[in-house]
Amino acid sequence: RKAALQLLGKIAAGINPRAEAEEARAHGITLTDAFADFRKARKNLKPKTLYDYGRFIEVAFKDWQDRRLIDINREMVQRRHAKLGSERGPAYANLAMRFLRALFNFAIARYEDAHGQSLITDNPVERLTRTRAWYRVERRRRVIKMHELPAWFSAVQALRRRAGLPDDSGRPSQDAAVADYLLLCLFTGLRREEAASLRWEQVD
Repeated sequence: RKAALQLLGKIAAGINPRAEAEEARAHGITLTDAFADFRKARKNLKPKTLYDYGRFIEVAFKDWQDRRLIDINREMVQRRHAKLGSERGPAYANLAMRFLRALFNFAIARYEDAHGQSLITDNPVERLTRTRAWYRVERRRRVIKMHELPAWFSAVQALRRRAGLPDDSGRPSQDAAVADYLLLCLFTGLRREEAASLRWEQVD
């Protein structure tokens, strides 16, 4: 009865008890809590992406899992970025922080106080952008341009010539197999994983 009277008193004062309770919960949201809400909200993420995000939580931010989001500040982010860069490499450090940035952006939009204002108003990962602290990582080249194909094809043919004859088992040498694999990908359009999964079989 006392609790009911207290709730009625808050309502009479223009306070929404439910929003107040949600605000109190949001203040205690940890990194793990936010990631769980993130996963529920982002239903279209690919399984591989979700797996990678989960690994960042378990590895890159293992000691932050139970830390409240509001307690993670810019200085902590900058130090962790540098630590990951030295221990796991620049590319990994950047990817981990891009994930953390996405998680904070989600939290800024998701968690509000009783008046509908964002509880988290700052994304601490933005410190890396403002201080130009992101590592410069050379992008992988995934496409061979048309004018590069002749040189690429010549290199594959040279690989085949170096291969020589098949070994004693009757199978082609490793260099020849690699050359065949590359040409198979080129002429069929198969993905690398699909081409690699095919079995080699000798036909009499």
